[in-house]
Amino acid sequence: DQANFFVKIVEKWSAQDIPPIVDFEEASIGKNAQKKDVQTDLLTFLQRIEEVTGRQPMIYTDVNTGNNYLDSPTFSPYPLWIAYYEDKSKPDLPSAWREWTFWQKTGTYKIGPTTNDYDVFHGGMNEMQAFIQKTNLTKPQ
Repeated sequence: DQANFFVKIVEKWSAQDIPPIVDFEEASIGKNAQKKDVQTDLLTFLQRIEEVTGRQPMIYTDVNTGNNYLDSPTFSPYPLWIAYYEDKSKPDLPSAWREWTFWQKTGTYKIGPTTNDYDVFHGGMNEMQAFIQKTNLTKPQ
């Protein structure tokens, strides 16, 4: 139901859009939820998004949540948008991933009077375009 609602709200993606992003945070997981059930439900959600949109979604999460719930290699093919706020040259990653696609370095970056997230892409413009095309599952790779 959540995947269908997600698709209904966003409606459609163009071939130039970044793929759908699934925000997976521990605060949204029920206290009595079983890890296996959470993993099954998330995988079902991701597969439904792929089926309906023709796009491979990204997973946004942090290291702790990733290690606690997404430690299965089943999740590693999905591009990772990592929330990691330590001042390092590269982010720590959940164990299932070897690389990151986007890195949210802070949620409190100021641009004038406005506070925003500060996110970076792992590469330049050519790599960004290649990444977007790679997530278009309905087109030849």
